[in-house]
Amino acid sequence: MTRLWAGAARRSLPPPDPRAEMLGWGLPEARCARVHTPLAVRALVLSEGGGTAPIVLVVHEQCMASHAVRAAVLARLQARFPEAGFCTHRLVLGANHTHAAPGGYLHELFYTLGNPGFDPVWFEALVEATVAAVGTAWSRRAPASLALGRGRFRDDVPVAVNRAPEAFARNRTRQPAVERGTTVLTVRHADGTPLASVDWFGVHGTCVHADQKVVHPDNKGMAARALEAHAAGAWGAPDFVALYLQGAAGDVSPNTRLDRDRGLKVGHLPDDFAHADWHGRLQADVTRAAWEADLRPLEGPLDGALHYLDFDGLPVDADLADGRPRRTAHGLVGLAFLLGTDEGPGPLRPGRRLSHWMGRLRSASRHRRGQGGKLPFCEVGRGRRGVAFGALRMSPPAVPGLDPVVDAVDRLTSAGGIGDAPWIANRQPVQVLRIGPLGVVCVAGEPTTHAGRLLARTAARGLAAAGVDHVVVCGYANAFSGYLTTAAEYALQDYEGGHTLYGPWTLAGWRTGVRRATARLAVPAAERPTDVGLPPEAVPADVLAARSFPC
Repeated sequence: MTRLWAGAARRSLPPPDPRAEMLGWGLPEARCARVHTPLAVRALVLSEGGGTAPIVLVVHEQCMASHAVRAAVLARLQARFPEAGFCTHRLVLGANHTHAAPGGYLHELFYTLGNPGFDPVWFEALVEATVAAVGTAWSRRAPASLALGRGRFRDDVPVAVNRAPEAFARNRTRQPAVERGTTVLTVRHADGTPLASVDWFGVHGTCVHADQKVVHPDNKGMAARALEAHAAGAWGAPDFVALYLQGAAGDVSPNTRLDRDRGLKVGHLPDDFAHADWHGRLQADVTRAAWEADLRPLEGPLDGALHYLDFDGLPVDADLADGRPRRTAHGLVGLAFLLGTDEGPGPLRPGRRLSHWMGRLRSASRHRRGQGGKLPFCEVGRGRRGVAFGALRMSPPAVPGLDPVVDAVDRLTSAGGIGDAPWIANRQPVQVLRIGPLGVVCVAGEPTTHAGRLLARTAARGLAAAGVDHVVVCGYANAFSGYLTTAAEYALQDYEGGHTLYGPWTLAGWRTGVRRATARLAVPAAERPTDVGLPPEAVPADVLAARSFPC
């Protein structure tokens, strides 16, 4: 039996700039004006020794994972700990998807335009806190054991709803619209003391709404704090680290009630913070119950494979589409993106029925450009060469002064802060980890419930011969590229479909990538191809400087 070593650590993040946006809401008034609960970074390192690279799992209490932050973290880890062998294939950097954390740390321009600019101070804080957490976890590693548990939320507990039921209903499935079960990876010291756990329950981090104007780790952050407090008191493990990664949360909301005064879907409790705390404690209770139930010991090798997919014309495997040769398309945000959701309405939300009708009309037309029935909003995959609304120049804006975001593009164009890279990358990382019989599929976006099931199914088939019999999906991992809907959900062109960037075969593209990653894992490590594809285009330092606070 392979001897396993493990270590875990967490690091607090400093208060962000109060001008920073609450990333995820897309509202100019939603700012990180004060800190309600400080944010943190958590890390777990698993190592077999013998010269093999360790697996590293990281959770940022942020809305999205940043590919640029991940690249900087990996470079510093390799420089500071050359003996560890940290590598890109076995590093997962995930976000818990709180919408009450600052933006400004991504290099993707589209996700920076709502912020006062790129924030190099927050970027550096994220990188250094992550390197410190991973480095401490590495230094603490000691003999450990792994086990796998399952938890489940009771059917009568309002933990989550599918916020896009009409889109989900278009799938050919009898499975429920929300997964109420969760997978828990448990890590113990050699003496049996709990060391860390990892949970992949999928639910949006939207308990704390935009009108609160605060910094808060939302439900998953509160779950981590509740379980860590329990471990310190009841398990005698003050250094215990609870990692709450995301699953397939794209259409899963914690908000179950319409507050007519606020005009928002909210939780069943009258206060956002009470709801986030209640929801987090509920998740922690389910995780704890999994720890205290029958656990399945995990034994076997640690492995991982990551490569990049170029979605600008990516051929997808026909059996994962509609049986015919299909391709994805360069990134295009649809007009339905402006609908928003009931928990965070966009400017077009009142007219969503008209938008659906217009989408069906476009779907019936011949003018598709690889995007099916998507009505165009912003051609992010072509960067400054792209157009808005199918015809208007984006940089410099054809209609300056339209709104604050257009004003930001206008200023950045003049200042040299736009650059030539796509505003959301067409090249995205796909990754599959193996932890003994557990497979972890990591995708750079927000898979819906059924999309997550299909991703897991693809991985399970590819990993079955290696003895992997349980697969989880980890969304919001390593980078970010919007939503991952099924082709049937995409056709409706509601909010999630409008923010599925690469056309109706986006999910088929990700599944094709997962299939390739599992094929890599089937080859001995020394014989695997070294070509992992091209990463996203780097943003030059002078462009970032021109894009930085204040811009």
